[in-house]
Amino acid sequence: MYSLNRVELIGRIGSDDFSLGRSSKEQAVLTVSVATAEKWQSEDGSEQEHTEWHRCVFFRKCAETAARLLSKGAQIYVSGKLSCRRYTDNTGNQRYITEIIVSDFMILGSSNISRNNTDHKCSRQAPEPSAVSVSEAAVHGPAVSADPYSIGDFDGTFNL
Repeated sequence: MYSLNRVELIGRIGSDDFSLGRSSKEQAVLTVSVATAEKWQSEDGSEQEHTEWHRCVFFRKCAETAARLLSKGAQIYVSGKLSCRRYTDNTGNQRYITEIIVSDFMILGSSNISRNNTDHKCSRQAPEPSAVSVSEAAVHGPAVSADPYSIGDFDGTFNL
C-alpha cells in the first residue's frame, strides 16, 4: 500500500522574530510562521479574506540558509511533509501542534528584500523521533512550551 505526506505552500514570512536553535545533536533548527491567504466574494458581494498561519520547521544547512535569507514579508514557496506532535505546556496541559517539516524552499519575492530566486534543497529525511530543543520564540500565535519535543534529528533523505 502506498501513502503520501506532502505539503506545498506559497505564502509570506510573518515575522523577523525567529532564531536559529540547535537540536540535541547540535544540528541547526529554525521555525518560522508562513501566512497563506484566500479571498472570495460572499453572496452579498462583499469581499472576504481568511489568513491561515503555518508553522514551518527547517533543519541543518537548510535552517542556516533560511535564517540568513528570510525576513518578514518575504514571499516563499515551501515544500515538505506534515508532522503532528503532542507536548505539555507550561501549565501542565497536553497540547497538539501541526508543523511542516521543510524539504525545499524558494524565495519568490519580498516586500523588503531583493534576493536571487534560488531553489534551496533541504533534507530528504523525515526526522525520526528524538528529543530536539528549539527556541519557541519563533512561534507566532498561541504560546508553546520551550521544552524539548520529539521531531528528531535529520540524516538527509526522505523515507518514501
